[in-house]
Amino acid sequence: NRRNTRVHSQGRATETGGLVEGNGVRPRRSSSRPFFFNPDKVNAAIVTCGGLCPGLNNVVREITNSLYNLYGIKGQVYGIRGGYKGFYDPDYPPVELTLENVTTIHHTGGT
Repeated sequence: NRRNTRVHSQGRATETGGLVEGNGVRPRRSSSRPFFFNPDKVNAAIVTCGGLCPGLNNVVREITNSLYNLYGIKGQVYGIRGGYKGFYDPDYPPVELTLENVTTIHHTGGT
């Protein structure tokens, strides 16, 4: 029962009504309340929109690395092409981001 679970400042979930620490559900903190995700079921999408932003490929690389290496997701990470249009326009298919194909992304221009 997620409502009965509290997240301490160290980011550990403690059981106060059904959620046992170490069961694969990872707590994250937000400004308003904690939320939870199961890394075995997570897929993620990264979209960038508008303007010049030096270093953005570094950000895409590190988000991808963090999702796989720190959070241990088993799903896929997608890069959405064409900004928000990439969510609905079939002319802009998503790019699967893997640890291998983001290794040198920071050496290329454009996101």
